Amino acid sequence: VLEEGPDEPLPIYTVGKPGAKAVIVLPEVFGWSGRLKGICDTLANEGYLVVMPDCHRGDTAAGKADFAAWARETPWAKVNKDLLAVMAFLEAKGATSVGAIGFCWGVWALAKASSEGFDLKCGVGPHPSTKLEGMVFGGDEKAMLEAAKMPILLMPASNDAAALKPGGELCTVVEA
Repeated sequence: VLEEGPDEPLPIYTVGKPGAKAVIVLPEVFGWSGRLKGICDTLANEGYLVVMPDCHRGDTAAGKADFAAWARETPWAKVNKDLLAVMAFLEAKGATSVGAIGFCWGVWALAKASSEGFDLKCGVGPHPSTKLEGMVFGGDEKAMLEAAKMPILLMPASNDAAALKPGGELCTVVEA
């Protein structure tokens, strides 16, 4: 748990040895369930210090009647403070090169972080939900992706928007 969270301590899952290389894993809207800790462990076995923050503080989208209302409870202002705490933690452990992998909601978070100036080297996004920028937070998804200062590998699922798939408008933006 990081005590530097914005409103309350920030739960984190961390694994790996301190060093120059680190990865932030940003989970999807169903929290740390499933294989996410295993993915963190695999990255750690490859030599990375890995931190997975729980920006939703244990709450998930499961069973929520109004997903957008639930998502708005964790706006960029809160995520920004959480990621500042995570970056400080990683820097204190010697990390000088930090990348990010996000799943669903986490892809929005890593793209937003890069567009807002976080020094991330690269991002990877399975099932990217960057549409949250417009759909939930009233921003401009394309402008956010254009402002990202790192390469982002989007890995859309079959039910993701065509714009996120190879050759799509948003995919092309992050490839450039």
